[in-house]
Amino acid sequence: MGRSRRRRPQADRSAARASSRAAPPVPAAPPMREVRRVLAAHLVGAALVAAIVLGGTILLGGALAPWVVLAFAVGAGVALHAWAAGRRGGAVLTDEDRVLQTMAEGLVVLAALFALVAAILLSVT
Repeated sequence: MGRSRRRRPQADRSAARASSRAAPPVPAAPPMREVRRVLAAHLVGAALVAAIVLGGTILLGGALAPWVVLAFAVGAGVALHAWAAGRRGGAVLTDEDRVLQTMAEGLVVLAALFALVAAILLSVT
């Protein structure tokens, strides 16, 4: 009877050790200052994409130029979104941060929509 009492706590300890080794540590969320910098860079990048789309539509000539601008707008928007989402990590955004994120994503969507309309109109006419 004395032996089983000694073995049991040791078995419980080894099971607790195994369960603590099996669970990976949860990564910490980046600090809010870093998140705000990422969101600001996201908004600046979106503004650059919109300016390049506008300039490319006006300055580039040829039949395929509007479609190239559209492809650039979509590709740059997806890449910008993936970069910002990866850098933000699992941080919980405040209301102001969500406004910045919405403005950046909306600007990219408007640039892509403008490029699509310009590509259709310039191809038809």
